[in-house]
Amino acid sequence: MDIWTGCLKMLKEYWFTGVGLGTGGFAAIYPRYAVGESGVAPHSHMHFMEMLVELGALGFLSVFASHPPSSG
Repeated sequence: MDIWTGCLKMLKEYWFTGVGLGTGGFAAIYPRYAVGESGVAPHSHMHFMEMLVELGALGFLSVFASHPPSSG
């Protein structure tokens, strides 16, 4: 839960642009927002949270816009 809380804190600042793709950007920025004893984390440990943090809101929405649910 501490890692997810830290990710939510990151999203307050990087909600639109995200931190960039890959673990490098996340690992470099995450320690500033870490909560509890989660000072180092290579990723968010939740797929959708990871997409939001890396891609930002626009990128996150574009993933779902490019892959609409199948009908039937």
